[in-house]
Amino acid sequence: MSELRRHVYANTVDRSAIKKLVKRAFPRCECKKLHEQLENANRHKDNELLDLDEACNDALDSNLEAELQAVELQHQKDVDARVQELRDNKVNTGETERFDSALKLCTDPSENSNFAKSNSLDSVKRSVESESVNESPTDAQTVCVDFKSDSIEHADRQQDQRSTQENSHRVCGGHEIAMVTDSIVQELDLREESIATLLCYLELHPRRWVEVLQPVKSTCTIKFYGGYPQLRAVAQRIPPIAAAISLNNTTATGFKKSSTLTFPVVELADKMGWDLAPVCRELRALQWNTSLALDNSLSNMGQSGILVEFSDLSMHHRAPGDLSDSERDSVCDFLEDRIQAEERSQLQQLQFVYDSLKSVSCSEFWQCADAVDEDADKQLKQLVRSYFEDSNDKTKEELAALAKARKGAKSIPSSITRDDHVNWDIVARDIRALLGVHHDHSFTGRAVARIFHGIDSPCYPAEVWGRDRRFWRKHLDVEFNSLRKFATQELIRFR
Repeated sequence: MSELRRHVYANTVDRSAIKKLVKRAFPRCECKKLHEQLENANRHKDNELLDLDEACNDALDSNLEAELQAVELQHQKDVDARVQELRDNKVNTGETERFDSALKLCTDPSENSNFAKSNSLDSVKRSVESESVNESPTDAQTVCVDFKSDSIEHADRQQDQRSTQENSHRVCGGHEIAMVTDSIVQELDLREESIATLLCYLELHPRRWVEVLQPVKSTCTIKFYGGYPQLRAVAQRIPPIAAAISLNNTTATGFKKSSTLTFPVVELADKMGWDLAPVCRELRALQWNTSLALDNSLSNMGQSGILVEFSDLSMHHRAPGDLSDSERDSVCDFLEDRIQAEERSQLQQLQFVYDSLKSVSCSEFWQCADAVDEDADKQLKQLVRSYFEDSNDKTKEELAALAKARKGAKSIPSSITRDDHVNWDIVARDIRALLGVHHDHSFTGRAVARIFHGIDSPCYPAEVWGRDRRFWRKHLDVEFNSLRKFATQELIRFR
């Protein structure tokens, strides 16, 4: 059983390694900060538009009131002139009666109100229409209309933003991230397939934390046979080269002395907002673009004097960069619980298979050499059938139990029975001897437990560490998690 459990413990991960992976997989971006700055700028612009709108409305109201007063005054003058004309030109009694009735109509406010209002409104309409036909609108009115339309458009845009934020509060839409496989494997001390499995766990999460993409070669190296003059000429014509130079930390003097340009192509495409595939295609095409050649002999041969190389195979995924600290902790908790659930379920399944085979086995070979035990055969078939027909997902059950225990701040006991007869003094002595012999290495509790169990890892391969039989597979009989915790305590004491 100890030999079989080694394969289960080889896939386990410490929380410190999970934190490093989360830090590399979710690098912080400035999308949230830029979004806040844009909102502040829009808010300031809205305030300015509202102030100008109010000023324009006040000006228009005052102008309309003055025009209305002028029209009413002009109407009153016309009425007075008409009355005076009727008084001077009266001839007979009938005209006198008509004159009196007209005079009454003009002088009586109750009877003249409707007439005055209709005439004043008609005169205002005629004056406005004549101004619109004969004259162009004033600058203040034009600016006011433009400001009103801008404010309406901005209000619609804000409404769209509110509806979008209701659907998703995430500001960052996600960035393409490339992690160099060799460096991340050595940093985390995990195999490549284990890291890919963790990324798949994050992709299958209900919140879909990441989107796993195809592996790419993330580093681009471009060599210019024409030196700095050719580099400068190409940068003036090819946007990716110009962007790579702007993102490079090398000074201008350093560029003049160098004919090679190296940059992370995935990071470049993400910062510039470009798709990765067209950028790589355009960079590869530089080798056969004869118009970029400085030497006519190379141009005649169909070459440009530029060599493009892609290196550093990397894990490629898309992830948001505006995760808060609580969200990062929740991601770490999810990965840790998922790994522990896988470990516990695999150990239980392994123990079940071992107990099933042991229940139908014989202690001596001669007990089953003469005849076939049909009862044991049927029992074993029933156990195997029940094992594969079991519809319960052990991993989900363990995951639910771990999540419940985490909420209650409780610990779940190990599914493996601990051996209380372990001589921990001998284990502590071996740990101190290991640290003394290999003092140039930075060990962790899990690394020490792996060495004592003979578990291979990228930082401690079996081809190298398996030669030293003093420590390799030395304490295979000790339960792995107990040995890991004890080794961590010894490392703290030793430091």
